Amino acid sequence: MPGEAYDAACLSSQVGCPFRCAICATGRLRFRRDLTAYEIVAQFALIHRGNSTQRVRNVLFMGQGEPLANATAVRRAVARLKAHFDVGARRITVSTVGLPDAIRSWADTGPPVKLAVSLNSARQATRDRLMPGCARFPVRDLAAACGYYAKKTGRPLTFEYVLCAGVNDAEGDAQALEAFTRDIPSKVNLIPFNRWQGAPFKPPTEDRLKAFRATAARGPNPVTVRRSKGQGVNAACGMLASRALARERRRV
Repeated sequence: MPGEAYDAACLSSQVGCPFRCAICATGRLRFRRDLTAYEIVAQFALIHRGNSTQRVRNVLFMGQGEPLANATAVRRAVARLKAHFDVGARRITVSTVGLPDAIRSWADTGPPVKLAVSLNSARQATRDRLMPGCARFPVRDLAAACGYYAKKTGRPLTFEYVLCAGVNDAEGDAQALEAFTRDIPSKVNLIPFNRWQGAPFKPPTEDRLKAFRATAARGPNPVTVRRSKGQGVNAACGMLASRALARERRRV
């Protein structure tokens, strides 16, 4: 993923994902297994080797899988990335669907990295619809865990919010998002839904996106719109499994 100063490698932590988020194509794949620390680091090594300008200095655990559900391997991978490549902790972001106990554990034991939480709704029923694998985690518990992480580590969080037209983009949804994030040092990335084959959602209009942002930004934390990269090769946010899904359908 190209950046202004340095590029970023987006790494997977599992083969498939057990959390079945409805907004994510990977959620439709069968979860197969955790990746080992070696397999995780090997992804970075291959990307780094193929980049002749040596600009790959950032790491995002935002590929397939839930990193905090494979925390031991991810911790080991982070340690090896820091030891063997020019990747500091402030250049590493671990993304999670929001596992409260795992967030607290990572805050206590580290390593200290940036944490991104896929929130997608601050309303329980809506979040359960979009992220059924997380339905057992109350939104209030997630908010408390995120606040604990920020206080324990001294690092603000990033909340990722995929906007789906008519589902989580109403004025009330924006107000709920602002209330959820108000007391947590953080920033919010609004991501218009990226269409993938068979997806049951669509992105909001630009007018609705602007109105949602205006309401969500009334709080103390910054709110930005993130335009996904890689749509042309099915590699934008939420699209990673599109080709694999097509192959599985053909086999059936």
